[in-house]
Amino acid sequence: GPTDHAIQQSASLLRPPLGELAGTPRWVARTAEQDAVLPEDAPAARVRLKLAVDLAWGDGIRIVSGEAPSAWAGSDDGAVDAPLDIAISQATAEAIGVTEGALLRYGALTLRVAGVYAPTDPQDAYWAHAPDLAEPSVSAPDGVVPTVTTSAYISPDSAPGLLNTFAAGALSAWIPIDASTITYGDAAEIARLAATGASLDARDPQGRTPLHVATFARQRTAVRALAQAGARLDLLENDRYDAVTIAAVADDPETLALLLSLGASAKQVTSRYDGTALIAAAHLGHDEVVRQLIAAGAPLDHVNNLHWTAVIEAIVLGDGGLRHQRTLDALVRAGANLQLADREGRTPLALARARGYTTMTQQLLQAGAR
Repeated sequence: GPTDHAIQQSASLLRPPLGELAGTPRWVARTAEQDAVLPEDAPAARVRLKLAVDLAWGDGIRIVSGEAPSAWAGSDDGAVDAPLDIAISQATAEAIGVTEGALLRYGALTLRVAGVYAPTDPQDAYWAHAPDLAEPSVSAPDGVVPTVTTSAYISPDSAPGLLNTFAAGALSAWIPIDASTITYGDAAEIARLAATGASLDARDPQGRTPLHVATFARQRTAVRALAQAGARLDLLENDRYDAVTIAAVADDPETLALLLSLGASAKQVTSRYDGTALIAAAHLGHDEVVRQLIAAGAPLDHVNNLHWTAVIEAIVLGDGGLRHQRTLDALVRAGANLQLADREGRTPLALARARGYTTMTQQLLQAGAR
């Protein structure tokens, strides 16, 4: 139909190099979620079900019991008599305790479980886009009847009779990309592009430059090549992260060391919180990164717009565990001010005591904190 034709044509609109890597587009249409009432002899459960249409649904599954759903000749705009065939995953069948032949009430419709299937290859990328068709989501709080949320295939030939049922649903489509032939961190190609005048500091929609992307991807060869070609090391992306902060948050001491050796600064004010890479690393307990940043001259006592320092973030956003203890130790040894308080006047010592962080409290007391 026209929907499938338009989706299939979408791959041809991709510009190189994506167009050369694109596979056959796939799509799944689903109804809105609603209750499916189980047979009386089934285990007690609330089932929230979507019906799904995929023209190529049989390509990635094998029927383990029963048969594929037959086309339905009925219509949902009037009286409905004949059951509508569905196929459910083996995991769903086990979760709701039904087998082929079971009948479920679904609004004005009666659904018949025609077959039970299993994915041929559970690792296939298709199931990342349609996980609800492989595994149900089960919520089972103590003392409450479990809720099973899942989806079921119908025959694509049944869809014309279900226009009202699908009207409130949604269609998801995607284009598989084979990235196996893509090379990363190609220093020679970076040098070639730079020599032809390509912008080393071009931005994507998130404001990221090639250096930001290479840092995030831990492509240190590319980081070095970009810096040597003249890329700026101090630029901020839309969330106001520079490359140093990206590496610090990623707990990537190797890339951080490279950036610092190339001349990147550990002193920039970054992030929407007007913080620093050191504050971000202290928050996360990235103790080795914290030591690197201190050695690179990061400001120890910078106060962000939450009125927190690196010491305070290590406490109030940390878990009191070993890595945050090591982080605090590094800050204390470097001479961080332990009396700077938060907006409510609470010192690091008061904050550590309030959270029951015994070891951090002792660290602060031994360092003379009050």
